[in-house]
Amino acid sequence: MSSNNVKRAAVALILRFRPKDGYRNRSPTSSEDSPSNLNSIDQLFSQPWMQDGAVTPEILFIQRAARNGDRWSGHVACPGGRYEPADDNLKYTAMRECWEEIGLDISDQRQFLCLGQLDDREVTSSLGKKLLMILSPFVFVQTTPSDIKLELEPQEVESVHWIPVDLLTDLAQYTRVEVDLPTRLSPKSNIGRAILSTVLSNSTLSFPAIQLPNKPFLTAPQSGLASVTITEENEQDYAPPTPAELDETITELRKRTADNRINKSDHPTEKLERPPLKLWGLTLGFTLDFLSHIPKTDKLDTGISPESSRHLATAHVIKALFPSFNSPDINIWMWVCGRRYRSIRRQWESAALNPGSADKKKNWSGTIRSAHFAAIRKALIFTVIFRICAAFTTISIFGRYLHKFF
Repeated sequence: MSSNNVKRAAVALILRFRPKDGYRNRSPTSSEDSPSNLNSIDQLFSQPWMQDGAVTPEILFIQRAARNGDRWSGHVACPGGRYEPADDNLKYTAMRECWEEIGLDISDQRQFLCLGQLDDREVTSSLGKKLLMILSPFVFVQTTPSDIKLELEPQEVESVHWIPVDLLTDLAQYTRVEVDLPTRLSPKSNIGRAILSTVLSNSTLSFPAIQLPNKPFLTAPQSGLASVTITEENEQDYAPPTPAELDETITELRKRTADNRINKSDHPTEKLERPPLKLWGLTLGFTLDFLSHIPKTDKLDTGISPESSRHLATAHVIKALFPSFNSPDINIWMWVCGRRYRSIRRQWESAALNPGSADKKKNWSGTIRSAHFAAIRKALIFTVIFRICAAFTTISIFGRYLHKFF
């Protein structure tokens, strides 16, 4: 399952519809709740319990456990992992990882339906120059209104969260995740790191993020205690950017574990307030990819056609996919070097408004991401050259000025 020795991975984006009276353990004797094989989303929507307009669509996210040596610690993600040679295919990988991480059997066709696969996402080195992994997201939907028990693997998962779709669309609270730029680039050469740290000091990447409520559906029994040293996922190029706040998140997870032990003995009913979660990066990208395929519908007639709705959703996705810089000169060079990126963006938005058969087959997110990374590489090269020249010019002028007096 690899091309040119590129590793593959798969994740499961799991959707469910929460009934008006909520999920709870129900008697399996009810024909409405009895597991049954549904072959299409239309059959799901025709179920009696789905006829109630008050059903709430929700997406399952996990917060990864804090693990020493794992820079994915504390990230919000979907269940998933790397393809193994024994896996039949990538869909099987997503199902296997979901079972191993949270104990949810999404291969059970009596309770889940696979809606298909989203566009592949490329995991690259810091500037997109080297392809390191291809991530394939698969979408599953729960087809029964009965509650399904989960069992978390504490070495992998800190908590599970069912997030209403409204909190990712109409009611979304947008925020940013700041990442130090020299740390993000982190070349293997010590000299290169020193130059970047000097020339690009105080420069940061600002990643779009959606703030989510931290009210877990389930937490791992020994959450925050995992201390396994990870070597496989700690490769320099593969590791995701580490925001400064992530260290605080890991510290919070460990502190919470110790506090939980005290609370269980002294204050069994007291609950600690959890800091909000932030959905960003790859997970935000393919989540918005999925949501862009769902036409916006309101109880009131808004007068917006499905095509226009898709166009607006696509523009929203593009805006949320890419980071910005805090340095004005880098942003100027980004604009100068971003002609191809802007052209592809206009094409994607046009294709969303008037889709054709060829446009539907094109991996727009991958294409625009490649163009964006190319613009970043050029912009950073020009920025470094410009700043070095500016520094030498300033030193030269200052030296001539001092020479007049000595």
